[in-house]
Amino acid sequence: MVRIFLIILLAGSALGFTGCQSARYVLKEADHGVVAIPSTATWPVNHREKADMLMHQHFPAGFDIVREEEVSVGAETSTHTSESSSFTQTRDTMEWRISYRRRDTGQVPVEALPGPAEGVFPFLSPPPLP
Repeated sequence: MVRIFLIILLAGSALGFTGCQSARYVLKEADHGVVAIPSTATWPVNHREKADMLMHQHFPAGFDIVREEEVSVGAETSTHTSESSSFTQTRDTMEWRISYRRRDTGQVPVEALPGPAEGVFPFLSPPPLP
């Protein structure tokens, strides 16, 4: 009976930890960004839909996904004990990252335009060597 209770408690804890995670911005620039989602499937939550929603909020006119990859973001250590033995296990904590960029519409967003800076002169390239 105690064993069943512990299994239910552990399963509920695992579901609770993964259920709290969601899509988040890792990087948000004027012309590109990176969104992270948990790399484990946590039914009934679809983190990919939330990531698509964040990317669409960033670039409502459209975006292109440049790269997707699983990235290690730390380590998780757990210790398992029983009446006769104990062992510790460490594993990488992973997340799925989606790199995307603004779809080229031919228009430059206002926040990407350089503003005047006091005391800064544009870089002039030297003339070509003969």
